[in-house]
Amino acid sequence: MHPLHSIREITPFAASLAIIAFVLAPANAVTLGISQDNRYFTINGKPTYLHGISYYGALSINKPEWLKQDLDDMREDGFNWIRVWVTWDPPGHDVSAIDKEGKVREPYMARLKEVIRQCDKRGIVVDCTMTRTYMGTLENNLIFARTLAKELLPFRNVYFDVANERDVPGARFVSFDEMGQLIAAIKEIDPTRLCTASGGQRDKNILNEYLTTGKCDFIAPHLCRNEDCPSKTIGTVRQLIVWMEELHHRVPIHLQEPFRRSYGRYDPTEENYFRDNTGGKIGGAAGWCLHNGDTRSRADRLPQRSFLMDDESGRMYAQLDQVEKAVADGGLGQLGYLSPYVLRFQAEYPEQVAHETGTRDGYAWVAKAGKDTKGLLAVAAYDGALTARKCRAVWTISATGGSGKDTVVDLEVVAGARTVARKTVQRKNLAQDGVWKAVSLNFDLEPGKPFEMRANWPGVCSVKVDHITLNMDRDSR
Repeated sequence: MHPLHSIREITPFAASLAIIAFVLAPANAVTLGISQDNRYFTINGKPTYLHGISYYGALSINKPEWLKQDLDDMREDGFNWIRVWVTWDPPGHDVSAIDKEGKVREPYMARLKEVIRQCDKRGIVVDCTMTRTYMGTLENNLIFARTLAKELLPFRNVYFDVANERDVPGARFVSFDEMGQLIAAIKEIDPTRLCTASGGQRDKNILNEYLTTGKCDFIAPHLCRNEDCPSKTIGTVRQLIVWMEELHHRVPIHLQEPFRRSYGRYDPTEENYFRDNTGGKIGGAAGWCLHNGDTRSRADRLPQRSFLMDDESGRMYAQLDQVEKAVADGGLGQLGYLSPYVLRFQAEYPEQVAHETGTRDGYAWVAKAGKDTKGLLAVAAYDGALTARKCRAVWTISATGGSGKDTVVDLEVVAGARTVARKTVQRKNLAQDGVWKAVSLNFDLEPGKPFEMRANWPGVCSVKVDHITLNMDRDSR
């Protein structure tokens, strides 16, 4: 159980509701939780990276087959969570599940429950997001939060974002004290419901307010939305972890809403999405979202592409543009694994893999014999906390030229001044020209020790490195 959910906090009323929830919970239900070390989310007790997609306008769907087709497509693409707005009311399209007085609105509450139910069948977590812009006063906010907590009590594949971008000035602003009251109101009814409020965590003091006054179970920072932002994500996440360590208060970091297409002057590319997602996971994030949709698809410029799934707009997957569809189809392949303990460092991104020699070649890095100077071809550094002593590093590489016992690369794991493990890869080990092969190196290291995974290139054969994978517990993952 998460440390914030002490048994002393559970009132008799809440306990009785929890029993009802257990009885009403569907068979084979998905239960969302937090790992014992407070770093990651769990699905049915297993630490799992949340790899998701925005599904804001889910309650606008009036064709059940559209919902099922979208969710099936999501599962095929490896998504295991979606973000749904419980309050969504663009002009002429109010599909909010609860009205501004806190009363249930039909058929939208029924649609919300059906979305959650269908997700539960497919192993998908649902983010239910609220916004102060819709509810207005704190009193109405609290009524709304309590109603939502009661209505969704049976479903355990759900978390609440009680205030979308709570720190934006104006109608949506929610103070830390108000945020804490909203989460406390929910937990009086449902003590184990995971809650957060999205916004910026720009320094350690603000982060501390989210964790203490705001009472977040995890943080959902909305990061910058400029062209250079994806390369910064790994460092931003690591900085948040450093601050948490200094505050002695660790919670998961959920990258719930990055940049999206046609929002302002910046149109992210496939690579921007891939780089942001993989970098966040390496840095220690617990989840990431493909934030899809734009404002340019209709004359009224409302945020409706992928934000409304009415008869005019169609189902969400039919609305994805070419870049979003490519990211949806290829995102899990770039990420590699949904286990948070298996990390994939992409060789083409310098903040993930450093180089002394060679050049970028698409989604890979190449050193060419006779052209490039010998040296360190690829260095992936890891300074997070290992979870087990027995680890495995895997380099995905290919070679051309040379033969037999010619050295392609020398692979090693180095911790400080000590070489922990080493392996020489010869040309005969990569028998076919230009064909990728995974070469593994097992190593044992004390948990918590920073280290580097290196590929030293002697310059004999031309070599490409696609990525380096770190498995932090080779015996069980």
